Amino acid sequence: MPVLVNPREQPNTLHIGATDYSDKNVGDGLIEANTTCYVAGYLLMKCLKRHTCQMCKDKLTSNTLDDNRKMFCFFKTSDADKTVFGGLHAPSISFLDFVTKMEDAFFANFSIFSRSITCVGKHLLTKLKNVAVPFEKCKDFPLDYLRKLFLRMRIYYC
Repeated sequence: MPVLVNPREQPNTLHIGATDYSDKNVGDGLIEANTTCYVAGYLLMKCLKRHTCQMCKDKLTSNTLDDNRKMFCFFKTSDADKTVFGGLHAPSISFLDFVTKMEDAFFANFSIFSRSITCVGKHLLTKLKNVAVPFEKCKDFPLDYLRKLFLRMRIYYC
């Protein structure tokens, strides 16, 4: 027999009004930041397939929900893997910050280069090489591969 709940004991419900999720002000950019984190995890996974250094894997991946930007990765987990982020590669804060800075550099320069010059990718890659690397890595980490893969994805998306 089902248990009836006294109306006074019912939990509070969440009321969500109409929201324009394409508005950049919604959640102070939280949706965009979570998307960047998801993409950073993908880029990290691709790099770690090429580079199997355990030190880099330990430094660049994170298994804790220590930042709001990782919420989408947390909720996207599969039930097959019982870790915090499932089978996803959740990036460390420093790796995520690096990808965010590359995104900022790309955004600042893409419209300028795409209108005025040829070899857009080459010029953008030069700008991305100026982005400081804030994370600890070994000398064999495929940083150039990371930059080029990021650039290829962003140009394709645009």
